[in-house]
Amino acid sequence: MREESLPINRKKHRVYSDNARRMVRRLLVQYAPKEKVGELWRSVQLRYCQLTKDAPPFGKIPHNEQFYDALMVFAYLDTVPYVPPREVMQQAVYETFMSAFDVLGAKIDANKIRYNALMAGIFKLSVKAKAKQHDACPEWFDPTECTFDAGTGAVMYAFRRCPVADFALSHGFGKYLPYMCNCDHLALQRLHAGLIRTSTCGVGDICDYTIVGDRSSLYAQYRTVTNEDGLLLSVRRDDADDIPVKYGSLL
Repeated sequence: MREESLPINRKKHRVYSDNARRMVRRLLVQYAPKEKVGELWRSVQLRYCQLTKDAPPFGKIPHNEQFYDALMVFAYLDTVPYVPPREVMQQAVYETFMSAFDVLGAKIDANKIRYNALMAGIFKLSVKAKAKQHDACPEWFDPTECTFDAGTGAVMYAFRRCPVADFALSHGFGKYLPYMCNCDHLALQRLHAGLIRTSTCGVGDICDYTIVGDRSSLYAQYRTVTNEDGLLLSVRRDDADDIPVKYGSLL
């Protein structure tokens, strides 16, 4: 089914991105029986359309394109019985959402404080974008915060409402959230950064980021572990009682 023919309310919603379309179609070709690919693709599209009926009207909200790509991931995983191994799916989602970090990694080293100062500036722009989202749809977005410690180079960023997490949890898709959340670890790894995140909105009341160089003494105090759904979280080394899971060269 062509995207322009999808039965969605285009005054309220938008269609998934070209990257998301290519990801799902590629995975269908690789993992589903050849004779079922066309039928399954149509089923995923229709499931996506169905999910938009329950979604907040974000089609006109700025800086929120990834919400609809997340719906596409949910539609695919909820519809198709032939899905790749977790590591493959994780990499596919990362490439769809954050592949630009592969290019940035050739230029940025978060072990150098000047680059973290630049990163803090980017996150502060995100704070402004979130403020606009909150103004447009206050019941789904809370203002965010970002601080920068020039002494350690630590960038600290946090938010307490995540529409993707809220939608996933209310629709029984919580087990799929790690594919989106773990992309932050993978992306920052490309920048030679370590992400210390002890909670996300999918498992707690806040999604907190402390970003430092991957050779920093602060990052060395933590281990990255996985919960039962594959979500990567940070715990202090003295408290870690889980086994790290490797996605590519993540850990």
